[in-house]
Order: sequence, then C-alpha cells, then structure tokens
Amino acid sequence: PARDGASNAAAGGSPGSAGAVSGRDSSESFLLEGLRMALMGMLDPPEAAGRPPRTTTNLSSASSGSLALIQSRFPGLWDSYREVSGLAKERAALLEEVAALAQERAALLDQSRQLQDEAFALQQDLAVQRAAVEASQQSESKKQFEKLLAQQRHAMQLGFDGEVGPLRQQLEETRRHLQEREAEAAQLRAELAETRRQSRNSTMQI
Repeated sequence: PARDGASNAAAGGSPGSAGAVSGRDSSESFLLEGLRMALMGMLDPPEAAGRPPRTTTNLSSASSGSLALIQSRFPGLWDSYREVSGLAKERAALLEEVAALAQERAALLDQSRQLQDEAFALQQDLAVQRAAVEASQQSESKKQFEKLLAQQRHAMQLGFDGEVGPLRQQLEETRRHLQEREAEAAQLRAELAETRRQSRNSTMQI
C-alpha cells in the first residue's frame, strides 16, 4: 500500500509538473513575442500610458492578448518593453533621418559637381573670349599704329618737301648766278685776249 501510495503520489504529481512546464513555455512564448514587438517599436512609449493602447487597433488578437498578459503579470517588464520599443522607434527615425541626410548630401554633391563643371566651362569661355578680345585689340592697335605711322611719314614728307623746295630754289638761283658770272668771266677773258692781241700788234708796228 505504501508503494501504491507513493506510486499514486508520483502519478498525482505528474499532471502538476506538466502544467508548470506548459505554463513556463507559454510564458516564454508570449514574453518572446512581446520582446519581438518591442524591438520592432510596436509598443506605445511610457508617456502614452494614459491613452488607449494602439494594440487594440493595429495588432492581431493573439499579440494583443500576449501584451495584455505581460502588462498584467509583469508590469515592471512591461515598462521595460515600452522603453525598448521607444528606443527602437527613435533608432528607426534616426536611420530614416540619416538616410534622408545621405540622399540630400548626394544631391548636394551632384549639384556641386554640376556647378563646378559649369564654372569650368564658363572659365574656358571667358578665356576664349579674352583671347579673342586681346587679339582684336592687338590687331586694332596695329592698324592704328600703322595709320599713325603713315600720317607721320606723310607729314614728314610734306615738311621735307616744304623745306627742300626753297633750298632747291636757292640752289637754282645760285647756279644761275654762277652761270652769269662764268659768262661775264668768259667775256672778260675774251676782251683781255683781244686787248693783248691789239697790244702786240701795236708793238710790232712800232
């Protein structure tokens, strides 16, 4: 009988042990489910405690039941879950902000490269235009210089002709005077020769 009682006690203890194991497995499952939702940022933050939980609208009935069970049986853990959920939301928001900033940075870099290309093209155009203007100015300056040089040459020629004209006239007058003097000298020589001839003839007659 004692053995039977022990056997009955052992048999009677088996259902309780199985229930404890089953309850522990169930607790672990809904705790894991709550942790998963907290890590996904699906729980309301602690400051939303006064508002209706959003699990009533956007979560399945099983998930809502798990969260309600955690909130009732493990209030301290529930608060920790909500804090973890809030951090997960903040992390997701920061990741979205970082992604937006990265896109904005990429757009700014593209715009900066485009502006640099446009600035380089403008610099090249400016260099070409400047070279063309300098070439035009040099050509115009050369033409102006040649024009001024021609005018100066013409003025010098006019001045030279104006100065040489009187000199030529004086030279002609001097030449004419010389010719007249030479003619007078020739006439005097002729008269002197005639006088000498007459003088010799007179001497010979005497």
